[in-house]
Amino acid sequence: MFWLSLSLLLLACARSVTAQANEYMTIYDLLLNDGRFSETFLYFADVLGFKDPLENYPGQLTVFAFTDQAWYTSFPSTCSLDILGPDRVAYIFLHHIYEGGAVIADNLPDGAQAQTLSQDGVVTITVAENGNKYIDDAMLINQDGIAATADGVFSVVHVINRVLIPPGIDLPPECRVAPNVVAEAENNGLSTFASIVNDAGLAAPLANPGPFTIFVPTNEAFASFEYASCLVENGIVADLLLYHMHVLSLYPVMAWQMGDGQEPPMANGDISLITIANDKGYINDAEIIGANLLARNGVLHVIDKVLIPPSMDLVSICAGSSPTISPTKEPTESPTATPTKEPTESPTKTPTVEPTESPTTSPTKEPTEGPTKSPTMEPTESPTATPTKEPTESPTKEPTDGPTKTPTVSPTMTPTKEPTDGPT
Repeated sequence: MFWLSLSLLLLACARSVTAQANEYMTIYDLLLNDGRFSETFLYFADVLGFKDPLENYPGQLTVFAFTDQAWYTSFPSTCSLDILGPDRVAYIFLHHIYEGGAVIADNLPDGAQAQTLSQDGVVTITVAENGNKYIDDAMLINQDGIAATADGVFSVVHVINRVLIPPGIDLPPECRVAPNVVAEAENNGLSTFASIVNDAGLAAPLANPGPFTIFVPTNEAFASFEYASCLVENGIVADLLLYHMHVLSLYPVMAWQMGDGQEPPMANGDISLITIANDKGYINDAEIIGANLLARNGVLHVIDKVLIPPSMDLVSICAGSSPTISPTKEPTESPTATPTKEPTESPTKTPTVEPTESPTTSPTKEPTEGPTKSPTMEPTESPTATPTKEPTESPTKEPTDGPTKTPTVSPTMTPTKEPTDGPT
């Protein structure tokens, strides 16, 4: 009688776990239902044979899922799937999966490391002063999505804003980007900007993960700027430079995302104005003459004038100052798209520019039973209730065909009108 009662109890528990698991979607369906992953992450799962593991993997997983927009802003336009090749794509894909347990965001401590499913991949967790959590240099923008197989194996999905690059991968030259926006400026002959950024103590902050969207004046624009000497004399160079930087988006803002009438806030707190006229793009009164120079932590757009913050009265500030200052270096080449050069050494000043948008949070229910503790990250326990919230950063528009198409929505600079030809 005892054994019969025990058997019935175990059967009831098994049915309870299965019923509970059935209240959750699989990892694949969770991402499919979200809508931000169909062209890249899920497409790769389909063509590389990883769909079944995302639905029926026998162990608990932690998945760091990059969105379609994250993919498109992690590689330059010169890179394609044909150039990358299926082996590299698979290598990159597996670098986003940890099989040591289902780890919620609260159990991702600063400095922890996790071995991914890629051949030699290790990712490092960083917690910024503002509370943002990073996997290497990719920020968690949604976290703690709970998924389960039909057999009751639970996993956790975190959404990140950048593709993680395995340390051992050899990317083709067409798919490489500069490690930061200052290096990208140097690679494209924007030497005055790079030099002034260093002198103003902004090089170290601009080596942070960002993402940064920066409108960079040409060397000629700096050379002809009548208030240049005054800025140096009054110690306000950094204030002016910050008005050329947008730091509030979850992704770098590409030229095709800029719409007529947009008013992106800049890092100094002032507002700028995007205008599209006669197939040309402008920010305030400066024409965008070079676009989409992609770095690992942001993007540069080249402009033909120095922007003056609305809050900065240079006429009053600079009364009596000498009119101009020459650039420290002459341009070496016109702006191009993809860098191959390594950056110069940056100063070690304390960062003054950080992205200010915090990652969103997900389920309020915590799992109640799970695997043993991992040496570097703590796995969660199995959930006891179905999360009712959808991801909080849902797109308003996403592309619908093939992985080569680019999405059309930016989190904080949604275009109201697409340029017909766009700035080049």
